[in-house]
Amino acid sequence: MKLSHQSDTQLVYHTLKGLPWLTLALGMASLAVLFLTETDSSQAVFAFELSGSNLKALMAFDARTPLRGFGVPALTSFFVHASPNHLFANLPWLILAGSALQKRHSNRTLIFILAVGHLAALIGATAAHRWAGEPPLVVGMSGGAVSLLLCWLFGRFKYVAWAALLAVGAALLVSNVGLFLSHAPALLMGVLLGMFFSRHQQKNMNTHSQLKS
Repeated sequence: MKLSHQSDTQLVYHTLKGLPWLTLALGMASLAVLFLTETDSSQAVFAFELSGSNLKALMAFDARTPLRGFGVPALTSFFVHASPNHLFANLPWLILAGSALQKRHSNRTLIFILAVGHLAALIGATAAHRWAGEPPLVVGMSGGAVSLLLCWLFGRFKYVAWAALLAVGAALLVSNVGLFLSHAPALLMGVLLGMFFSRHQQKNMNTHSQLKS
């Protein structure tokens, strides 16, 4: 009985350890922010205003003043979303790609990919505001999520990755030129990072095999 209990404990430990805690935590934080910001402030306690401005607007990245925005708003804009549909469209890619990449990379690497993708999307959103007249306030994790997704795909499934890139790019372009401009830099960063990590991993495997031989 004691051995069985230890085996079950180890099973639970390894199961919990294998969960994508980083991406789950980011998703839960975004859900909490959605709860705070989505409900009409006239009808709820949680959707409150600060200094006369709506909390969602305060947390958004303002494309009209991008240099000033690359500070706290660049971070908070990742967690705040325009609507529940906006968040739930991004969460599956965040968790799916995050779970897959966690098995091969550290949490530090995942944060780096998300940060690069998100910042690239903010630059794209600034261009979309200037050239396509898109709204100036930018919110959402889609830039980081698509970078994470494409980084995983290009690191593992080359042909599927190219198909996914073309499909996503075409869907965005057909939907809205501004939407395409906003996400194009993040898509590009996902491709480049996926290729880089794939080559780096292959180089390490070749070095390891040479050392063994």
